[in-house]
Amino acid sequence: MFRLIKCVLVLAAVVWASRAMAEDAYYYVPLEKLELTEGSMPKGGEDSGWFYWELWQHMRPYAILDGDGEVYVFDNASLRFMAPWETPETATPPHVTVMAPAGKDVTGRLFVPKPASTKYSPFGPSTKLNGFEIVKFKIPVSAADKDAKNKFLQSKINYYQQLMNHNIPGGAWFRHQVRDAQKAMGKKPSDVQAGTTGPMRGRWNRFEDIDSTYDLFTGGRAISENLQLDRIMPVRQSGEETIDINKLEGITIKEIDWKPLLKDASPKLDPLADAVPLDQHVVFFPSFKDTLTLSDESKNIQGLFFKMAETKSGDTSTNALYEKQLCLTVSGLSRLLGPKIVKSMALTGSDPYFFTGTDIAVLFEAPQPAVLEQLILAQVTTKAQAWKDAKPVSGEVGGVKYKGFRSPDRSVCSYVAKIKETVVVANSPYQIERLASVAKGETKPISSLDEYKFFRSRYVLGDKDETAFFYLSDATIRRWCGPRWRIATSRRIRDAAVLAELQASNFDRLVSGKVVTGPIYTDLPIAENGELQLTPAGVVSSAIGTFDFMTPIAELPIDRVTKAEADAYTRWRDGYQSNWQWAFDPIALRLGVDKKKLSADLTVMPMILGTEYREFVNVSRGGKLPSDAADPHNALGQFVIAINKDANQVRSGANFLSMMTPGTKLDALGWLGNYLSIYVDEDPFWDELAKVQPEDMQKFLQKNVGRIPLAIYADVSSGFKLTGFLVGLRAFVDQSAPGMTNWETLTYKDQPYVKITPSERARSREEELENLAVYYVASGDSLLLTPNETLLKRSIDRQLAREEAKKKGEKLPEAQHPWLGENVSLAVQGKLVQFVAGMTQYRRPSPTQIESWNNLPILTEWKRRYPKEDPVELASKFWHADLICPGGGKYVWNEKWQTMESTVYGHPGDSKEGPALQPFYQVLERGDFGINFEEQGLRAKVMLNRQ
Repeated sequence: MFRLIKCVLVLAAVVWASRAMAEDAYYYVPLEKLELTEGSMPKGGEDSGWFYWELWQHMRPYAILDGDGEVYVFDNASLRFMAPWETPETATPPHVTVMAPAGKDVTGRLFVPKPASTKYSPFGPSTKLNGFEIVKFKIPVSAADKDAKNKFLQSKINYYQQLMNHNIPGGAWFRHQVRDAQKAMGKKPSDVQAGTTGPMRGRWNRFEDIDSTYDLFTGGRAISENLQLDRIMPVRQSGEETIDINKLEGITIKEIDWKPLLKDASPKLDPLADAVPLDQHVVFFPSFKDTLTLSDESKNIQGLFFKMAETKSGDTSTNALYEKQLCLTVSGLSRLLGPKIVKSMALTGSDPYFFTGTDIAVLFEAPQPAVLEQLILAQVTTKAQAWKDAKPVSGEVGGVKYKGFRSPDRSVCSYVAKIKETVVVANSPYQIERLASVAKGETKPISSLDEYKFFRSRYVLGDKDETAFFYLSDATIRRWCGPRWRIATSRRIRDAAVLAELQASNFDRLVSGKVVTGPIYTDLPIAENGELQLTPAGVVSSAIGTFDFMTPIAELPIDRVTKAEADAYTRWRDGYQSNWQWAFDPIALRLGVDKKKLSADLTVMPMILGTEYREFVNVSRGGKLPSDAADPHNALGQFVIAINKDANQVRSGANFLSMMTPGTKLDALGWLGNYLSIYVDEDPFWDELAKVQPEDMQKFLQKNVGRIPLAIYADVSSGFKLTGFLVGLRAFVDQSAPGMTNWETLTYKDQPYVKITPSERARSREEELENLAVYYVASGDSLLLTPNETLLKRSIDRQLAREEAKKKGEKLPEAQHPWLGENVSLAVQGKLVQFVAGMTQYRRPSPTQIESWNNLPILTEWKRRYPKEDPVELASKFWHADLICPGGGKYVWNEKWQTMESTVYGHPGDSKEGPALQPFYQVLERGDFGINFEEQGLRAKVMLNRQ
């Protein structure tokens, strides 16, 4: 007995010892006390460039252990963003925290960014990355500290929280890591949030990059401002008092009276407009050929308005998702269908949430609908048979019979039906029911709306430039903004976050391929109750679908809402409605696509009151740009804006100038005509400037200021008043700085112009004024101001040519491309876009490079965790996200740096210059943009010519 007890005790001791050896040890080591075994920390000043949020996120140090464990580095840059109010005395010093197997020293490598080189120029600071330094370190086993566990977990939380705040791919995974660490600390995990907040973008940086400028001048900004589709309501709590949703008041803004705008017009309407409910979005294709053209363009990164809906560093493959789901590929149809079988097509649905899951229907106008129905059903059958779990379905809804196929997870979900003379393929019975209600006269069609007729008067059906016509009715937006849709949308977004959390928490099992389909459970609040299952493809909910395709909002039952939801909706509705003074905002967009040209014509009526276009509206509304405005010629880039003399900005400018020209009193700008323009001409100067190093920029500009091919061109309404203004301005300058300027009158082809230069006295005091000169030429029609005398002479040549043509009664020479807008117009050559991108790149890594790097954190994490897997494939397979490099490169593993990298942009530790522009811009030959402000709305036109 004694021997047995002794054996048990010995065995227990061995088990206890083995457990002790298997336990983890925790370490907290200030960076200044970290023992370096090879290499040394980078030396230098402050880490320049930290003020760029996007750049700082990628220039943080990281560490890799030689064995198992986790390590996090907290650095100075983190202090600036996490607790900028703390003083150096109270802030946590830079440190590393480690969790590693107990009983042995910890060794690893530390990757520390070298101080970036920041230099300053007239264009702002330029930051050059100098890569990372790799040093080896050792932490002795004696440094283990049981009290360091919470510090380690807090470091982990901080690390993943910062990644979440940066709003980059991998948000669900980062959020899951935060929750796990919070649980390990004994804290209540934070509620699962539907989204994260990235760096603020304000009006002051709306022209910060090319994408932002493109968004503004195409009208894309107006769409996002008006719809506000990203606003969500608070989470629904179980057990709360509920309210009948029908008691909540929706949007009460009145509709626009379209009859005065429509007048007596009787436009030709899309044939399928009679089949589409008046409260659904719709895209009409005049012919099947147009459908093929737009489909091909939408898959091309060179697309026009498609890029407005894309994620920048990833692509959700929306086209492929719905083609697979409907078993209806355009390429497959092209082999079956033609103009004799299909006259026109339309795509409609009840909401715009294509990325997460929506109900859609494709409509076909056909001379022989019964034949077309059988052809399409045959293709659907063939495609569906490739998926083992797709089963045949048939039934009747709204008096319409349908056939098709459906898989349990709805990755295949296709219903084919014939409604009167229209053939329909839908992914939801709801759509068939809605279309049937129109056919029976229970729901009014889009063709009944005066607003639709107005837009079809503006965008004439049959126009040769039309490839597709998109229409969003007042009724559709009103429904989207109603309580049922807004609250249901918010619930689904939050439920999507729960599915993402479950997907992340089971990701190890999914990647291993050892998942057996079975139920799973969660304590997270979920709005739509249903059975949750874990399958080899991911998490599935019987109520809300899958992470790839969630149950469409139209199919979600919602009769009662909580008081919190009702109150939140009411607050949102009241705030939203305060943005309109008199009516709501239907939207129409015409797209034109061919091999060489892309065009778009967008109307938003009216715009939101707080629009970012407000300054343009105030300055230009009431004015109108003539076709020959602003010295028309093939400039490298030209911006022109109509002038409303009663605008506050114009009055403020006149008041300021009146102080310098007292003789003009308050009419200092009384000479100003209908428009003002700024343009730059093509010149070798730009190529030379692009090659100048930042530290030499000021010296180069000082020496070459007279070569800058830039001009300000103003329309003149009164040559007499302009003369008075110029005389007064010269008198003010001579009086304020006597003897400091020279005013010289010169002539070119009998046309007088003025050269203003610093006097010898002024140049002796200010060396940088040595080469400064300003030229202007004034007439009764215009005023041109420029530092480049050659540019001025070219402008005189064009003016003389126009005058000569006018005398002879000939057609006046006009711009190669007419202005597209009546209030604001912009024309740019592709060369200018490339130059601006190059100048941006010299200041810091290009936006395209940073977008490429945004994919690296999650790809690197998954590669380290699952070394045998391709992390890009994992993202596509389990997260419905194709993480693509916007520069056209691929992502590969870099063993030395222990990180994924782009083949064209490298990684932050060893960056490559790569292309500064996305392919979309690289093929741009010329872009013309125009904006009209009308009926308190906006009309934006775009014409892009490709190489």
